[in-house]
Amino acid sequence: MDLFRFDYEDPNSLPDDDIKAVFEDSNNRLWIGTAKGAAIYRPEKLNFLRIQHKATDPGTLSNDLITTIHEDSQGGVWIGTDNGLNLWQEKSHRFDRFFVEKDGRNPCQ
Repeated sequence: MDLFRFDYEDPNSLPDDDIKAVFEDSNNRLWIGTAKGAAIYRPEKLNFLRIQHKATDPGTLSNDLITTIHEDSQGGVWIGTDNGLNLWQEKSHRFDRFFVEKDGRNPCQ
């Protein structure tokens, strides 16, 4: 059995050891949500593709504190964070972000 941990010097390690969510999608990919971002396990390389928020890039996660990971009926992977919901775009490896308005309204309705 392999043990995976965050390694500051390894950009292909987990983003953090504080794991908040674990999810296997319909393509048998293992998604890990942590307090400092998400990661997709790459078994052929025995490492992870890190997915993290970048303030200057709206195609990244809206926040690094992951609260949940879910797959919808069309195979879309949704990542819930402490500040917004994010839909993974498989082809571009980018996200569409969704937020609740400050007055509590849902902008998607």
